[in-house]
Amino acid sequence: MAQSPLAFAPWQIEASTYSAESGDVSGVLIGLKRVVPVASLLPQTTSDSKIELLGVQLGAQLLEQSYERLHFRATAIDMLIQRGLMTGAFKLLDYDRSGIQEVDANWIGLATGPGIHGQGSAYDAALRLLASASLSTWKFGSLISTASPLGLQNQTGADLGLELIGSAKIAEKVIASIAVGSHRLTGSELNRRNVLMQMGYVINPKWTFVLQGFKYEFESEDRSTDSKGIGIQLSYTPGAVSL
Repeated sequence: MAQSPLAFAPWQIEASTYSAESGDVSGVLIGLKRVVPVASLLPQTTSDSKIELLGVQLGAQLLEQSYERLHFRATAIDMLIQRGLMTGAFKLLDYDRSGIQEVDANWIGLATGPGIHGQGSAYDAALRLLASASLSTWKFGSLISTASPLGLQNQTGADLGLELIGSAKIAEKVIASIAVGSHRLTGSELNRRNVLMQMGYVINPKWTFVLQGFKYEFESEDRSTDSKGIGIQLSYTPGAVSL
């Protein structure tokens, strides 16, 4: 009898913090999720292929060193798998109030596109271009709305996007990635462009440390603003996977 993917999905504990120049804002989060080791179960997939299930994050946003609002994120499914020359991604019930953007909810979304993958004894690299479509709700919030009324209200529509994603294992314990994207929420005149760079160190199979750099550009009607900053993430996976 085939086993459920949950049988191979240990819980992962994750603590993270970020600091952004825009508005002197920072945030702290701690979370829990189940992570399916896709590369171990499906050896022909890329090393950054993932299936994450039942994720919850909770924390706080700090504005000029004082408490601003509760931070949280809940995700049912977040997956991305590249095999051969094609990539597929799927999200379900991802409600995100954990970042600079006050509400970034992806109720259901799909993405697909071409990719290339190179692998050797000392490296593993992938590059992909994804076109995405999802039913989403955005709210930019007072920190980044630049006084536009659209940015201060929940806006729901079709989120159409294009993302270029690269990842590489550049040493035995060092991983790096970059994602550049552009998204538009149809019917609302809201647009977002983003860059996320990550450099991670696998301390051992249970502990991973990641440094992040990010930049977001937000547009609402005829106004625009941007936010950039850095983040730190530490994850711990106590359960070993038995195949």
